[in-house]
Amino acid sequence: MTHRDRQNGERGSALLIAMIALALLLAVGFIMTFSTMAETRIDGNFRLHKQSYYASHAGLEEVRDRMRFPATPATPGGLADLLPQGIPGTASSALYVVNPAGGETIDPANTANKYFDFEFCHEYDPNAVAGQKCTTVPSTANWEVAAQNSLQTAQTAAQPLSYKWVRINLKTDRVAQPYCVEGACTAANLDNRVCWDGTQEVLAPNAVTTCGALNMHPVYMLSSYSSSFGARTLSRYEVANNAVRPPGALNLESQQSAPSFNDSSNGTGDRIPSTNIDGRPRDLNGNLLPAGTGGCEATPPIATDASNSTSQLQSALDDLRSRIVQRANAFCGGNGNSGSCTPGLAWVEANFPDDSNTCSVSSPGCYKNLNLSAPQLDAQTPLVGPVSAPFIGATGNVDPLISQVNTNNLQSQISTIEQVVSDAAGLPNFFTIPNSTISSNTTYGSVNNPAIVVAGDSGGLEIQNGATVTGYGILVVPNNFRIDAATFQWTGIVLVEPPTGEFRLDQGANGFINGALIMQSSAGGTTNVRTSDSPSGNFTISYSCDAIDLAFRTAPLKIISYSEIAY
Repeated sequence: MTHRDRQNGERGSALLIAMIALALLLAVGFIMTFSTMAETRIDGNFRLHKQSYYASHAGLEEVRDRMRFPATPATPGGLADLLPQGIPGTASSALYVVNPAGGETIDPANTANKYFDFEFCHEYDPNAVAGQKCTTVPSTANWEVAAQNSLQTAQTAAQPLSYKWVRINLKTDRVAQPYCVEGACTAANLDNRVCWDGTQEVLAPNAVTTCGALNMHPVYMLSSYSSSFGARTLSRYEVANNAVRPPGALNLESQQSAPSFNDSSNGTGDRIPSTNIDGRPRDLNGNLLPAGTGGCEATPPIATDASNSTSQLQSALDDLRSRIVQRANAFCGGNGNSGSCTPGLAWVEANFPDDSNTCSVSSPGCYKNLNLSAPQLDAQTPLVGPVSAPFIGATGNVDPLISQVNTNNLQSQISTIEQVVSDAAGLPNFFTIPNSTISSNTTYGSVNNPAIVVAGDSGGLEIQNGATVTGYGILVVPNNFRIDAATFQWTGIVLVEPPTGEFRLDQGANGFINGALIMQSSAGGTTNVRTSDSPSGNFTISYSCDAIDLAFRTAPLKIISYSEIAY
C-alpha cells in the first residue's frame, strides 16, 4: 500500500518537468531571437554609419585633391583660385562643394533646406552654444563664395555612398577652441588666423594679418556632411598647403660657404655681374607682383642658417662692392667717356667721385655703402635703371641683402621637399636624368603638369653646348650643378644636395630660376655659389610663391588633424 501511494503521488511530475523544459526552451529561443534581431539591427546601423562615414570621407578627399590646383581649361574642377580669403562670418568666408542626387536641391546656406549647414555658426558666432545646431547664417553680405559642384558621377541606387556637401573655410582660434593654438583661449585672439609654417600651427598676431604676410600658409577647415539611408556624419579635416616658403631667393644650408659673385679667373673680373638675385615676389611668368599680392611677401635675396656662412656671404658682398667701385674709379675718370665705363659704372663713379684713391680693405667706407639693389647698376643707357639689379628684395637681418634664419626652419623645409620627391618615385611625372651632362634641348613638365626631376649621377649635373633646358616643378641635383654656355629656365624649386653643394654659372650661362634655389652641404661641408661676370650671359634667380606652390602640386594638401562632430 505504501508503494502504491508513493506511485500515485508522483503521477503528473513528468508532465510538469516537460512543461518546465519547454518553457525554458521557449525562453532560450525568445532570447536568441531577440538577440539575433538586436544584432541584425546593430549590424545594420553599423553598416549605415560606415556608409555615411566613407561617404563623408570621400567628400573630404575629393575637395582636398581639388584644392591643389586652380580651375583652368586644362584642369577643370580646380579650387585653388576660389578658396575663401576672409575669416568665418565675413565676406567670401565659406565655399561649398555640393553633391545632389537626381532631382535633389542642396543649399547649405538656406535655413529652410533639408541639408542646411547646422554647424557653421560655431565658426564665427560668439553666442553659439556648444553642442547645439545652428539656425542662422552670417549677416554679412556675400559671405558665401559661389558654390561648386562635385566631380563625381550622378548618384544612383547602385551608388549610395555619397556626401551632400563640403564646406571650406579658414581656421581661426575660435574654430580651435577649447584647444587654442596659443594655449589658453583669449577673446582678443579668437578671430586670428591659424597659419602653417611647415612643421606646426602658428597664430597670426591679430585679426587682420594674413598668413601670407608671415610667409606661411593658411590652415583650412574642411567639413563634410553625408546622409546615407538615415545615418548622418559630419567629418572634418584641418589641411594646409605642403609647399615650403624658403626664407630667400637663394638659400644656403651649411656651416661654411665659399661664394664668388664676381669671378675673375677668366681675366675679365671686376665687372658688375650679369647675375641678378631678386627676393621680390613674382608670378609664374617672372613678372613682378604688387606687394602682398596672392599672399606672398618679399624676402631677402640671400638667406643662410649659420652665422659663419653669413659672415662669409657678407665678406663676398663687400668684396663685390669694392671691386665695382675700384673699376668705376679706374675706368670712368669722372666723365664717363672711357670705353670700359659702362652706364652702371658711370652711376657708381658719380656717387663715389674720389678719383685720386681706389677703394681697398683698409678704407671700407668708400665702398661698403654701395647699394647693390640700385637698378642703375644694370642701366643700359646712362642713369636709366632697368627692371632688375644684382641683388634686390626685402631687408635682411644682417647685411640688407642677407637674412640669417633658424637652422631648423631651412632643414625642415629641405626634408619636406625630399619627402615629396620620395613619394613621387614611380609616378608618371617623376624623371631621372641618367647622365651627368645635358647637351641637347630638353623640357620637363609643364604649368599644368609639373615634374619631379632627379639627377641620377652622383657627380652632379652640367648643362652645356648651347642646350636649353626648361622645366616646371622640383629639380634635385647631387653635389654640383653647372651651367656652361647654355640656357636653363626653371619654374619651381632647385635643390642642390651634398656632399659639396655648388651652383656655378660659367660664361654664356643664361636663363632663370623662378621660385627658389636651395643649396645644402654635408655636415661641416661648404656650399659654393659661383657666378661669372661674363657679359655674354644673363641669369636671374627670383622668388615666386606661385612657382613654389606649382612645384608642390604633385602632393595633396597636408592633413593636420581629423575629427567627427555630433549634434
